[in-house]
Amino acid sequence: MLSTITVTASPYATPTFTSGGSQCIGTSQTLAVTSDPSATGYQWNIPDGFSPSGLVTTTAPTISITAPVLSVPSAYSITCQAVYNNPSCPVSPAARVSFQVLTAQIVDFAAGQRDANGNVCIGRRMTLRLVPGTGSVSNISWSIASGSIIAGQGTDVADFRTPSAGGVQVAVTAQFQDGCGGPSFVYYHARTVDAGTTYLDNGYGCDAAPQRPFPNPADGSFTLTGIYGACVLYNSHGQPVARYIAHEPGKSSVVDTRALPSGFYALVGTSAAGEPLHYTLQLQH
Repeated sequence: MLSTITVTASPYATPTFTSGGSQCIGTSQTLAVTSDPSATGYQWNIPDGFSPSGLVTTTAPTISITAPVLSVPSAYSITCQAVYNNPSCPVSPAARVSFQVLTAQIVDFAAGQRDANGNVCIGRRMTLRLVPGTGSVSNISWSIASGSIIAGQGTDVADFRTPSAGGVQVAVTAQFQDGCGGPSFVYYHARTVDAGTTYLDNGYGCDAAPQRPFPNPADGSFTLTGIYGACVLYNSHGQPVARYIAHEPGKSSVVDTRALPSGFYALVGTSAAGEPLHYTLQLQH
């Protein structure tokens, strides 16, 4: 015998969030929904890691939450239902608010510096960027436990030399201040691998040619050595600022950079064999 299930629409309106948005790690904010005088309370479903978390009931249409402390930005959503003294329909439809918990992080400036397991080549230049949680970063100080800093101390983009031996843990630390007021430190970890190990996204092994075939830093110009065809120059924010054609018949491969501000750039192109290339370039006028 088949049973029949009757679904009845809720007689209650869905609450509307009137406050709630992105917040910095470890900080608190108050979430609020529209008040319903006939409701006896409000039921919130809050993700793990927050305080409070889980299913929480309040008498008022507001709740204060504290974000978890994270190493990378993460997206979350929280739902709220009004609660009623009605056994046949005890709660309203759920309202949802989505937001991010923000934190600064250190990222690879260009693809191909390390593999999915965090391996980097020995004795190579490695360019890292400090991305703020919110606002801009200031009072930046870089340090590296193994290896050395080549350039960029005090800026959001810094250049490092990885250790010359394989199997070494590379730990980079950035101390800073941003719109979140902290954290004071963020970290980047990698491990060196020996020459001959092929793993990079661009297809090169660690015994391949040096990463930067042109002088660094460059002043008013540089030559597109080792790059063929179309290539793009990106600034430290990942925005394309110039496009070039290398080794075009009848044209020079010398690039005039006098109109570009000093700083770090990523040059992305292909080799004569069609292999993708990623170079880090510093302009210093």
